[in-house]
Amino acid sequence: MIYYFKKISNKLNFNLKHYLKQIPAVEDFYWPLGPSPSFNLWARFWLCNIKQNNYNNSHLLHNINTIIPKKSILINLTPQIYNQIAPLSKRSINNNNNQITIKYNLKYEIDFLSKVDLHQNPIESMQIRILGVIKDQIICSKIIYGNLTGVSSLSQISNIIKLNIKNAKTQGLIIDKIEINHIHPTLELFSMNDHKYQYIFSTLSKSDIEIAKSIKASVDKYSLVMKAIIPSGVNYSFSI
Repeated sequence: MIYYFKKISNKLNFNLKHYLKQIPAVEDFYWPLGPSPSFNLWARFWLCNIKQNNYNNSHLLHNINTIIPKKSILINLTPQIYNQIAPLSKRSINNNNNQITIKYNLKYEIDFLSKVDLHQNPIESMQIRILGVIKDQIICSKIIYGNLTGVSSLSQISNIIKLNIKNAKTQGLIIDKIEINHIHPTLELFSMNDHKYQYIFSTLSKSDIEIAKSIKASVDKYSLVMKAIIPSGVNYSFSI
């Protein structure tokens, strides 16, 4: 696991030992509903926040402690908690004019999550699915395992999709849509401190949406869905 942290820390321009020392301990927070996360998943959660905000050595400690103040109450988000925020059937996010839909994880998403050890090795993983117009006619690629912050390149995704479209046609499948499914191996939390609260989500990134739009250009006659599957029990999807 430390290997992955070393690899990513070089890209993010901060010192690994300094970073690991500054991560607040899980025990620095209250987890009234439990369970508290494993160290690896906890560290990956903080690393993801550092990457998104371009933190560096000079202000790493300050920003880590202001994302979520120590002694905060933390609750892992679940579908039940999501539903208290807003019914998932009606819930969507407008991200720079891109509509992102939130749904519960069902059998496929749950099975996919079970194939990754999120507690010991929380890496991103991806699988392409070609769905036919007839229910249960599905072509799945093999699972691609990535690293802490990414899983594949645009060219690799394009090649996998082309290969699976060919396989689908060979089998006589009439294609309805293409799914690019990938796991965001991180936490989603409700945080409360001094009567102030926030929700921390792990929705589709700007990069995810840009990749979906680029892929769509090469498979224009098919519907395309980019989906991020979250261990909290939901998934975020962008359809184009």
